[in-house]
Amino acid sequence: MSRIFIFSLDKEVFVLKGSLMTRFLFCSETFKNEIEKEHLKGVDFIPIEELPAYYNKKYFL
Repeated sequence: MSRIFIFSLDKEVFVLKGSLMTRFLFCSETFKNEIEKEHLKGVDFIPIEELPAYYNKKYFL
């Protein structure tokens, strides 16, 4: 399994340009915690470890 390491990031929400993952937004733990604290609806957080299985289930079934 390949891993992506981001050593310096100044954005709370971002996309991975140039990949098949552009339909997903990635976010920092800080952003995730703030959204969960406010109980906002309509946002699903998928742990990065579960993303391949989620992607395959959603787009390749």
